[in-house]
Formats: sequence, C-alpha cells, structure tokens
Amino acid sequence: MKTISEKMRDIYNSEAPHRIDVPMWDGGYVFTFDTETSTTDSFEDGVDWMHTQALKYTYKCEQRRYLNDLNIPNHLFRSIFNAIESGEELSDTAFNALFSKFVEEMPYGTAKARTDDPYVWIINKLQSEWEKLPAYKQLQEKLSNET
Repeated sequence: MKTISEKMRDIYNSEAPHRIDVPMWDGGYVFTFDTETSTTDSFEDGVDWMHTQALKYTYKCEQRRYLNDLNIPNHLFRSIFNAIESGEELSDTAFNALFSKFVEEMPYGTAKARTDDPYVWIINKLQSEWEKLPAYKQLQEKLSNET
C-alpha cells in the first residue's frame, strides 16, 4: 500500500493533468493545484506550495472558529474578512454585531466615538486576536523562511 506522499508523487509525475481541489466553507475553493499548469519545478516545490496553501486554509478556519466563539452569524464572515484583508468597509450589520461583542472591552471614549474610532478599534482588536492563533504563527514562520 502506498503512502500519501507516494500517491502525491505519482499524481505529480503522471502524464495526465490532475487537479487537487480543497473546498472552502463559502462554496469556493481555497486552492487548486493543477499539475499541468503548475509553476513549480519539482515535486518538492509542489508539496511546499500545497503546504503553504493548507496553512492559509487552516488559518482561515481558525479565524472562523474565533468568530463562531463570539456567536457572530456566519453570513457576516465575508464582510469581516474583506474588511481586514483588503480594507473594505464592514457592513453595518457586521459592525453592529462586533460592536455589541466588544463594547465591554472598549474604552468608554472610544465606544462613544469621542476619543477614538470604534470601527478602527474593532478591526485592530480582531487583527491582534487573530495574530495569536497557532496557524498564523506557523504561516508567518513558513512565509519568512521562503524569502
């Protein structure tokens, strides 16, 4: 019986194109590895690339778990992720849900928008909490080793 690594090597080295798709919670795909159009030069590079993508997926799952623990509704996740990852505005519903969860921790002047912006405080809070997640640390270490 072949190990997973041997099976992956067989797929990578085969003549026929193969795709490895990993489904994501929103119906899309975290990554697709197509051996025919791959830019990797070797099996090891391909495995290394897949490992990086798997860490990114694990990090996304840990972020979702964090939001689930706060009882944030799933339909708001995309707005929250887009606000942090690409700087888009949080939807009003997502902001209100997060504000109600963090208002007790927020300084009074920030909560009243007198001294600081509660929107910025919430985004910074999420970023700092997500940086504590195990997959974030592993991903940052892996990415720093690649450069």
